[in-house]
Formats: sequence, structure tokens, C-alpha cells
Amino acid sequence: MDKREAVKELYKKAYGNAGYDEIFVYENMSSTFSVAPSPPYPSSATIVYLDKCEGLDSSVRDEITGLGFSLEEVEHIFPISSGWRCYIKWQGQHFSREDLFLDRIKELAELLGYDVRSASKAPYWGIYGGTREEARSQVERFCDEAGLKYNDAYTEEQDSGFVFVVQSWYLSRMFALFSSHFRSVDLYWKKGYLYADVSIVPNVEKCDGKYCYYYKIRVFSDGEKLTEGTIYLPTLSTTLLIPNPPSEGSIVFKLVEVEKATESEEVADEIEKTIPAKPTPTQAPTSTPTPPPCSLSVKVEGEEVTETVQYIPVAVEYSNAPADTTLRVISPSYEYVLKKTVSGSGSEIFEAKETGTYFIYLQNESCSVTKELRVKEPPRPPCKDYGDLDDDGYVSMLDFYILGKHLQGVIPLTEEQRERADVNADGIIDQKDAELIKQFIFGEIDTFPVCELVVLAEDSPFFVQVEDPDEVLTEEDEWWYSNRSEGDASPRIVMRVRGSSLKFTVDWEPWSAIKVEGSSDLERWEVLYEESPLLGVVPKEVEVDIENYDFIRFTLTDGDMSHEWIRLSKKMIVKGKEPLPLCEWLPSTVTSIDIAELVLAFNGVVDLGFVVLRKDIEGVAKLYKGEEYDCGW
Repeated sequence: MDKREAVKELYKKAYGNAGYDEIFVYENMSSTFSVAPSPPYPSSATIVYLDKCEGLDSSVRDEITGLGFSLEEVEHIFPISSGWRCYIKWQGQHFSREDLFLDRIKELAELLGYDVRSASKAPYWGIYGGTREEARSQVERFCDEAGLKYNDAYTEEQDSGFVFVVQSWYLSRMFALFSSHFRSVDLYWKKGYLYADVSIVPNVEKCDGKYCYYYKIRVFSDGEKLTEGTIYLPTLSTTLLIPNPPSEGSIVFKLVEVEKATESEEVADEIEKTIPAKPTPTQAPTSTPTPPPCSLSVKVEGEEVTETVQYIPVAVEYSNAPADTTLRVISPSYEYVLKKTVSGSGSEIFEAKETGTYFIYLQNESCSVTKELRVKEPPRPPCKDYGDLDDDGYVSMLDFYILGKHLQGVIPLTEEQRERADVNADGIIDQKDAELIKQFIFGEIDTFPVCELVVLAEDSPFFVQVEDPDEVLTEEDEWWYSNRSEGDASPRIVMRVRGSSLKFTVDWEPWSAIKVEGSSDLERWEVLYEESPLLGVVPKEVEVDIENYDFIRFTLTDGDMSHEWIRLSKKMIVKGKEPLPLCEWLPSTVTSIDIAELVLAFNGVVDLGFVVLRKDIEGVAKLYKGEEYDCGW
């Protein structure tokens, strides 16, 4: 185990164990004592027994060393006396305050609402009171609530009052920092209903800067659960409405500590409370209608949600809130995003800037509603960097806002941003692109049209070859155009592509035909679609299943007469488009060995698992030289 784990285990073994009663945890020994001995006291956080080590029970010494600690005796010489100290060390070293979890004591005091002030000596904080006695009393009250016990302390005057500063703590009580428990549970009747005001003293341990735990309050009567509430730090209290309580006797409250990372639960504390006598209702002269219960909903784009995407505006709507009801929104980092007093009905908007779980509370003594909203990362660009205008690796509402400001004429876009914004591949940056980006963020679509687009031009990575012995095929700007004469062979166009289906457009004059075939090795071909003669409205869209094929071959046949022709559009849509095998094979840094391997595969010497074309070798050679090359994604 590491140092902090060992310290925590030491605290656990010492907790309530009388054998550890004379061992103390000092914030900083050298600043605690006014007289400096030789050798000096450590100027660091320290665990120490104020005598020789042999004064400790042997079982205690064995437990300490068994955890990996060492014991070191030091005789400190004073001008007229001397004294032995037995130091507990880790790998021969003393500790930092963080090693001994001393920083958590201050955080817990602040969380529990004590008036924490700065002080002039280590640990440089204390609890304030108007008089010396009040300051000391506040610290003792804090220790009672937290389960801690202090040893050395001093008071310093400040702001017409005093700050009581604790300099050392009893080791045998330090595990209280990890022991969550009830602070108070108060039962009372109100308007015929039984309520419980519950507050806790939590474990303030943090994981990656956030609290590791949250808490569930479960209420039982004769083993049957009556209700359950949840507390998320930094909130320490909640009010529970207890349905169908027994008319007399007692009910049991259990404090359940839940580890956020794993959702594992452990009962940290349990308390039994007697149900107070129910007040006898007075006869009202006239009946008063019961007000409807308060309600709370979390909405995005008008729809109630429990999950959304980062940077999306979230509406919190409340209704029937009594006067002086508190509406709170707490972020995943446990900061207040919103905290205000509300009544009646209304709504508030906040932007979900963090990922994780937001906690939303609507609460007063007669109204308690809690909602959770999980916020996930925005989606990554579905291909290349399309939609990512701010270049942060995501397609988010920030990109949508940038495009919106551009369309309003507020900001210009760079050439790179314009290319990324044209997600429908029509060459125009307009509201259609903005809508597609928004739909992608909200999960209404899973890709952009530009990501499914393939342009079958001769310089495209998707183009393989043309088989046109009689040279009847012409590459135009938008089309492949064939105009045969009698006796001419029908031209073929071969492309490579991977996906689930391929949609293409064909146009023709009478007596034309088309055949589409698929292959995985350019040798064996299977017919996927054939129509002869072509019929129907022109131009015509055709979609074929291309799953499990790497190559597609089009055979274009028009009539023999000069006025008969056929065209195949160069723009095609690939559903479920995947990168070409070369893209997946490419290493992050291309070397000459990689090029040599492609050459060997091209000549049939090695098998890379895909067909290597000459253009692949030429393209990877460009990458090797530092030039650009589109591998087909």
C-alpha cells in the first residue's frame, strides 16, 4: 500500500484503541513549542509518542511496523532538561499535512458552518469566537460533532474576538475523518404529516478533486422501508416527508455512504428515533383546499430529460412552490450554479458547462423535490474535423454558436472553419449546416451528409481504374459520360469503398443498361444490381448493398446510335461509411520500411490483409515526404 493508504489504515487501527491514546498528530511540531531543543523538533506534520518507543505496548508497535512504518527514537536536549520522542515515519521521512489528511479537518469545519479564520502560525487556521471561551467552546463543539479530539492549542486575538487554533490531535480519534454519521435527526408533525429534518457529518474525502461519496438516508419501520432521500455534498441536510408512519413507537434512520465511482454502498450510521405524539387537529370553521404539491422538471428544448450534452442550455421549471422555497443547482464539481429563493411557478436557465451529474433541489419545510441531470461529453466529429469549428476535438453547442454568429454577420470564418462548417457538402455555409450540427449534437443524426459523400473522380482515393478499350468514356465535372458506337465495348469504372450501402445516380437516353458488381479481391465479382434496359424517371437513384465488399464495378452500356448515351454521377452516398483499409493500416509516423512493406504487398510477396494499389504506395510516399494525402476517410 502507498503512504496515504497506510496512514488511513493506521488511523483505523488506532480508532478508539486505548493503546494509541498517548500518540499525537502534530500539524507542525517546531511551531508548536516556543523552546527549541537540540536536535530541533521536525518542521513538518508529525506522528509522535512523547516518550521512548518501548513505552508503547508491543502489540501497538507491531501493528505500526506491520503497516510499513518505522519507529525512530530521538532525545531532544533542552537547556536544563531532555526528553525522548518516538516518531512514526514512512521510509525514514516525516509527513506533509496532506499525507496525514490534516487539510480535511479545515474543510470539514467550513462545511459544517463554523467561522474558520486565518491564523499566524501553523496550521494557519482556527475557529473564531467573540471571546476566548466562546472560541474554545466552538472548537470543542466541532470536535464533538466530527468525532475528533484536540491536544495542543493556542488562542490569538483577531477582529475584536479570538481564533482558537489546534496544533495537535489525538491519533486515536483521527479515523473520525472517514466515519460519516448523523449530525441530527429531528421528527415533527406538520399539517398532519410526519417530517424529519436530517443533517450529517460526511466523509469529505475527494477523488480527482471531487467528493468521493454521496449519501442516502433510508427510513425503516419494523424492517419495512418507508422512504429514502439523497444528500450530495456540499449540501449536508435534507427534509424527508415520511409516508404512512406508525402512529406510535419508533422508526430507524440509516445513513448509507455511496462511493460515486462504483455505486457501492455501506451503512455508515444508524439511529432510532421515537415518533412524537401527533397533535390533535383543531376543527376549522371551513375546509381549506389542500394546495397542489410542488413540482420540478428539467428540460432541454422543451422536452423533460435526465441526460444531456455539455454546453447545452438547460431549463429548470418549478410549480406550486410555497413562499421562501430554495431552488439550487449544484454542478459535478459541487459548485453552486444557481441558488435563489422562489415561489409559485417559474423557470430558470443554466448552461451545463461541466460533464458529470448536476443535482437540482427545490426545497423548503413543506416542499422537497430532487432531480439529477447527467451531462456527457459532446460527440466527436463523425469524420475528419467536420462540425468542429473551435478545434477542441468535439462538435458542441460552442461550434453551433460560432456558426450562428457568422450567419448573423458578427464574425467571419477562416477557410479551415468554412470547410468544417459545410457539413452537407453543398459548397454553401448556411442555416442548413447549422441545423445539421445541432441535430448531430442532440443525437438526432449520427453523421453528416459530407461524411457519407464519395466523389468518384480520377484523383479520388476511392477511384481504382477505368476499363475502356475503345475510349468511349469521358470524365466530366459532375458525371462519367459514355457514348458508344456500334461494336464498341461497354466501359467499366472500378472504385473501392467500404460501408453498408451505396447510393448512386444514373441518367440516360433510350436503350441504355447498367450492371453493378462487388468484389473483395478484384478477381471474383458478384452481381449486385442489373437493369437492362433502364426504365423510369431520369435521373434515377439506385441503392445497392455493398457490405462485405471492398470494390465496386460499374458497367455502363448505352445504345449504338450517336444520340444514345448514359451518365453516372460522380457524387455517391455511402451509408455506414468506413475508412479504407489503408487508413486503418497507416502508422502514426510513416517510415521507409512502411513504404517497402506496401511495395512487397503490391507485388504479392506479403499479405497485409487488403489489396494494395500503386496509388497507395505513391500516396504514402507523399506522407513520408511531409506532403498531404487522403487515404480514403
